[in-house]
Amino acid sequence: MARVAKATEEVEVHYDPKFFSHIQVLEVVSEFGFHAVVVSTGEDVCEVQLQVDGAHSEHSMRMVRNSVEALPGVQEQKFDPGLKKLSISYKPDMVGPRDFIRVIESIEKGSFKAVIYPEKDGRDGHREEEIKKYYKAFLWSLVFGIPLFLLSMVFMYIPRVGRKLDAKVVNMLSIGTILKWILSTPVQFVIGKRFYIGAYKALRHGSANMDVLIALGTNAAYFYSVYSVLRSLSSQNFDSSDFFETSALLITFILLGKYLEVLAKGKTSEAIAKLMDLAPETAILLTLDSKGNVLKEQEIDGQLVQKNDVVKIMPGAKIACDGFVVWGESYVNESMITGESKPVAKRKGDMVIGGTVNANGVLHIKATKVGSQSALAQIVQLVESGQMAKAPVQKLADHVSKFFVPSVIVLSFSTWFAWFLAGKLDGYPKSWIPSSMDSFELALQFGISVMVIACPCALGLATPTAVMVGAGVGASQGVLIKGGNALESTHKVNCIIFDKTGTLTMGKPVVVDIKPLNGMNLSEFLELVAATEVNSEHPLAKAIVEHAKKSRRDGENHVWPEAKDFKSITGYGVEAFVSNKQVLVGNKKLMLDRNVAIRVDAIETLAEIERLAQTGVLVSIDRELQGILAISDPLKPGARQVVTILKSMNVDSIMVTGDNWGTANAIAKDVGIDTVAAETKPEQKAQKVKELQAAGKIVAMVGDGINDSPALVAADVGIAIGAGTDIAIEAADIVLMRSNLEDVVTAIDLSRKTFARIRLNYLWAFGYNVLAIPVAAGALLPAIGLRLPPWISGAAMAASSVSVVCSSLFLKSYKRPKELNVPDMTEIILPDNTKFHIGSVRRAKLLLATPTAVMVGAGVGASQGVLIKGGNALESTHKVNCIIFDKTGTLTMGKPVVVDIKPLNGMNLSEFLELVAATEVNSEHPLAKAIVEHAKKSRRDGENHVWPEAKDFKSITGYGVEAFVSNKQVLVGNKKLMLDRNVAIRVDAIETLAEIERLAQTGVLVSIDRELQGILAISDPLKPGARQVVTILKSMNVDSIMVTGDNWGTANAIAKDVGIDTVAAETKPEQKAQKVKELQAAGKIVAMVGDGINDSPALVAADVGIAIGAGTDIAIEAADIVLMRSNLEDVVTAIDLSRKTFARIRLNYLWAFGYNVLAIPVAAGALLPAIGLRLPPWISGAAMAASSVSVVCSSLFLKSYKRPKELNVPDMTEISVE
Repeated sequence: MARVAKATEEVEVHYDPKFFSHIQVLEVVSEFGFHAVVVSTGEDVCEVQLQVDGAHSEHSMRMVRNSVEALPGVQEQKFDPGLKKLSISYKPDMVGPRDFIRVIESIEKGSFKAVIYPEKDGRDGHREEEIKKYYKAFLWSLVFGIPLFLLSMVFMYIPRVGRKLDAKVVNMLSIGTILKWILSTPVQFVIGKRFYIGAYKALRHGSANMDVLIALGTNAAYFYSVYSVLRSLSSQNFDSSDFFETSALLITFILLGKYLEVLAKGKTSEAIAKLMDLAPETAILLTLDSKGNVLKEQEIDGQLVQKNDVVKIMPGAKIACDGFVVWGESYVNESMITGESKPVAKRKGDMVIGGTVNANGVLHIKATKVGSQSALAQIVQLVESGQMAKAPVQKLADHVSKFFVPSVIVLSFSTWFAWFLAGKLDGYPKSWIPSSMDSFELALQFGISVMVIACPCALGLATPTAVMVGAGVGASQGVLIKGGNALESTHKVNCIIFDKTGTLTMGKPVVVDIKPLNGMNLSEFLELVAATEVNSEHPLAKAIVEHAKKSRRDGENHVWPEAKDFKSITGYGVEAFVSNKQVLVGNKKLMLDRNVAIRVDAIETLAEIERLAQTGVLVSIDRELQGILAISDPLKPGARQVVTILKSMNVDSIMVTGDNWGTANAIAKDVGIDTVAAETKPEQKAQKVKELQAAGKIVAMVGDGINDSPALVAADVGIAIGAGTDIAIEAADIVLMRSNLEDVVTAIDLSRKTFARIRLNYLWAFGYNVLAIPVAAGALLPAIGLRLPPWISGAAMAASSVSVVCSSLFLKSYKRPKELNVPDMTEIILPDNTKFHIGSVRRAKLLLATPTAVMVGAGVGASQGVLIKGGNALESTHKVNCIIFDKTGTLTMGKPVVVDIKPLNGMNLSEFLELVAATEVNSEHPLAKAIVEHAKKSRRDGENHVWPEAKDFKSITGYGVEAFVSNKQVLVGNKKLMLDRNVAIRVDAIETLAEIERLAQTGVLVSIDRELQGILAISDPLKPGARQVVTILKSMNVDSIMVTGDNWGTANAIAKDVGIDTVAAETKPEQKAQKVKELQAAGKIVAMVGDGINDSPALVAADVGIAIGAGTDIAIEAADIVLMRSNLEDVVTAIDLSRKTFARIRLNYLWAFGYNVLAIPVAAGALLPAIGLRLPPWISGAAMAASSVSVVCSSLFLKSYKRPKELNVPDMTEISVE
């Protein structure tokens, strides 16, 4: 049994190894004309590639192979001397890659060196080569095809040129015919060679594909033309009619289609590569003694981790392998597996999964599963398996061609034979035969006309043109459809599976209710809770602090009281002393552990909260329970409406989630879904999809997480939320770029309408053949004397293709279902309770739009990392003359770094940083992390350095930290801390601090044993290329303005540094939007560049909203353009590309209107009196087709777009921090 994934160019073959080997399978595939390599043999065997240096002779290679062969578990090895690559297959339970390296490097006292081979996937290289091959072939076919078209369709109707081309060389052979023969021959036999090879291999194995039809149709046209040339060469009265251009141009257009096809396929298999990227590149290997004490730490390549290794996982790092915790406590983000954003507490003995992210504590992990046994590898395998099941929509044409091709061949031969036999037997009047022919030639012409008119152009265009237009319309609606596969399956969907977190819900916890228990003042209650939780990094803690900020007038600027003796108890909650009150915030376990009584009414309230799919957080103040906070992940806007609309479309909705049953049932009830599956793992989600498919359902899966990827590919249609993970987006067939759930309805409705258009196209294509073939065969000659010469058959074939294209273009008028046009579907509520609708601001209508240019321009933008959301964005962006930049995260990195150290008393810098870092490594504050990171960089051992122990560590909120390190008292913080601890601040230190603050930097003072030793200058540095971008924009006549919520001092300093003259600081979200409107009122076309929720109103109000790709989901959703790589220079690329695209659109319109202005009078006979020029109808049709083709080719020139050369400077992506 074999399953083919056309999009990823892979085939999965099941065979009995007793009778066949994988080598024989490769040979069979090669016989059919396909290049093939082994991806996996399917056994529980791992493979590793090592680069071996030093093996220069046959003897040394044999020594390496023999040494590796001696290790247990080695199955097979291959050595490529040219690449120095040793490939080893092995059983991971018995041996590992580190053993191979150790053995190789021990040969002859270290004569050999081995490392993991740095190799890109061979399939990617082959795909790139194929894309280049088709592109080159298409360009060469154009080189011959364009002159051939001009000779056949244009020059011959220009009197002077036409007479020269019609000049006879020998007998009736003309110069024009010779030139056409010369130009068409290389296209037919050199450029078109691939179709001959494909047809030969298909026929050799007893099948007929499109290559056979192409070869037959073009050969019939070409060799009939050659016959005509030879007759005219030997005859003085034979009026030859050739159609060399038919065969050459047919091959040219087919090569264009092939190029676009392989280009699209190259984008469909990136999901697996991105899944593999989840595995960390390096791991810290620990060497332990018999008692479990750490003897040594060593950083190794992540691929070198073996079973039973113990590895160290730092906070924020990816876990290197599957295993269990042997030491340490932490929270781990397992959203890639469970889909839930809430981190999971991990202690000794708990299992962890490779690729997940460690949140805050240090963990020691013992590896249990590596290589193909790991959970990540299993997800990859599920994704690959799902892709194997995909069926291309083009299969209808291929299936029909299996019967259609032999039928056409038989019919063509039968037509020739019937007319030839009738001619020999005088079966028809001699008057039917033209004077320049005999009965044999008439019969031959009929046979060739049948062959040409039945050539499968319309059949081949029926699907791709509708898919192309449908995909373009989808993109303008925020629905990215990845080709015909998605369309074919989506239009039949009758069951949709929804993930919960991040799909039906927002994926971010918020406080939805506060249940007071003892009548405590709410303001005081929130003050104490927030002052405690502000020291925690837990998502629930952040939700509580965010809610407390919203409840206050001073909001972000409020300084919470100091929380003393703060403790974070993993899996329980937090405790601290605030304003001399003991505050406990956490779950029931924490309260019971601290002997806090939980009253009956509190237990009932907690049960009610949990019944509503919310999380209850208990708060105790001075050992008395004072209240319960209800925290929930709210439903997305429009979730209920979407489920209701889907029911009206006869589509069932099901929810499958990794969350608990209580939460799942509550959410499902709220949204209107009856069928639920909860507590499911990734493979169980995929299994649920298969169960529904087995029951006869056509299943779509809507998800956003890595854990959804297996189900996304197993489903008939995978639909990914655009704000989800890259893995989910790559694995899906359809991506909802605006992350709006209502676009699920749009995707289904659009696919149904597109596939209805495809059916209509096929009906026309087949109907054309049913009607045209009998006419071409001479069926109407006896009745009305109608005979179709081969060149007329070629024109009819072209007309059929044009009609199919025009039919597909009607999809441009698509409107999404009217039920979706409700005002509250995209409501956004900002932290200050300001509400706005992304759909409430009228966008500029697309006044000038050529779908081909927009489509190509958008595709080029995507390849450059610039996601342009349709023609609206293009129209406005090309006119932009003013850009507003946000500061933090847009112009700056949004991450503090140490930029300078100001020593005061000549203390050794290394010792100074050692003491400061040893203190700050215990803090979670962003400034503390910046200091520790700087200290690591200043040391040779870097990440592996073990800092001295910090005793009696204290974090004083709003002040800084203190501890005893190496028997020295270390204070790190602001002036308030130093004055509070009676540390004298000298005049020069005050001046230094003032200079630091003048430069928009933060000064952190360091005291050691009550004496001020230095000041650290910390800054949020400018993004790479920020200055250059502003300079380039000025040269493009685009003004730059900075609008930020930061203070005036910092804002002015950053603006001066980047070269911006106009600044607005300390602005709220609605003031940013107001600034946009003021500029628009002054006649400016305004673009807004931002990354945060607070930027969203301005992004919507601006003529063009440009979001940083690494920013918030809401900013990305509100924007017209998204900079996927988060590089500021892509702002310049977006404007430059839009200007060039719109210039191309204008050129297309100029040509289209100019063509009509010039051609209509000529077609009406205006030149007949002057120069005798007359255009027959078929020539007018050919000219119309040529006009359309020229517009498409003009748009395709955008593929060669290069971003402005000013951006290609070496320092645009360099960050230098001393």
